[in-house]
Amino acid sequence: MHRAMRLLLSATLPALLVQVNADQQPLTQPAAVPAIQRIIKDAWAAFNNSVDGRLHTSVPFAAACFVSFEGQEHHTNSEQCLGVRKHYTDAKFRASNPAAFISTQWETCQNT
Repeated sequence: MHRAMRLLLSATLPALLVQVNADQQPLTQPAAVPAIQRIIKDAWAAFNNSVDGRLHTSVPFAAACFVSFEGQEHHTNSEQCLGVRKHYTDAKFRASNPAAFISTQWETCQNT
């Protein structure tokens, strides 16, 4: 993507994707609602179309090992979790999953 197009998207995308009320004020959402869920579905579809369908949503790499996600109950998957644990530090395995960072320190909870 050309630099000018990246700059344009970075400047305009947030405005395109945030819902507003009749007074053009951003709608407030509880902090527990993930930002990806606050995106207007039609805006997401249009943006995804503009990049030839290359946008994807995902869940954290090790989500199969945890009983909660985004403050909600989440069912574990022992078979998937075993695979994650077995290959947790395997860069080649992690590269096949878009939600698996190679630099694992950013997968943990950070102080805010």
